[in-house]
Amino acid sequence: MPIKTILQQDVFQFILQTHLVEKIPCTISDIMGTAQKTKKHPHALGHLLAFTYLTSLIDKQDFPVRDATQLNNKFRSEQAAFWIKETHIKMLAPILDDPTNEIDGNGVTRGRLGVYRTTPADNTLCQAPPPQLIPAIMRNWLLELGTIHNKIKTNLDNPYGISKETYNEMKTTTDDIPLFFTTVQPFLQANNRLGRLISQALKLAWRLKTEWNVTNQYDKFKENLGEYQANKLPTITQNARNLKF
Repeated sequence: MPIKTILQQDVFQFILQTHLVEKIPCTISDIMGTAQKTKKHPHALGHLLAFTYLTSLIDKQDFPVRDATQLNNKFRSEQAAFWIKETHIKMLAPILDDPTNEIDGNGVTRGRLGVYRTTPADNTLCQAPPPQLIPAIMRNWLLELGTIHNKIKTNLDNPYGISKETYNEMKTTTDDIPLFFTTVQPFLQANNRLGRLISQALKLAWRLKTEWNVTNQYDKFKENLGEYQANKLPTITQNARNLKF
């Protein structure tokens, strides 16, 4: 199947609502004006740049991972994560570069954009994984994406080429991305927004149904977050501890 057409109005609504649920001022006028270059709202600009970057990758067969079998050491795993880090930079750099805006605390500087967290962090219901485990956690996550992608990449344009079991695996994996980023907190700031962006991009790349309305799903997301942190985070953490880089 071809990649779904991306409507500008859907992207604008997504940017509006992903900031709205986090109580970050960013109106539809801010977003439209920034897109039309009649104004320059830093949060809107960051999301537009990040989304444009991700959509430039989605029609490539090596997105999200070129070869999952190569993720066997820290250097190669870091290389494979380049697009995650670049998305984080593009999303937040305009906020840091704007003299009238401050990023949301946590001591984030330009040098920390696209760099994995090196300090402890707390989740709502538990502590986030220790920073020394983040490279291993992200490697395991990329391996999961790459393993699925290697099974489906030659069949994405064939509506009958993917089994129901694999389709369900694709859907669960992409639906869980915001939960994963919010829970693991690989970066100092904006993991929630980053996870939502990446989830949308991967759904587009894998020809899955996209959901642009964030607010309609946000209460359910918060419910699922508690379950994810209680049931999946221990396994994520243990698998990272078991990994020998």
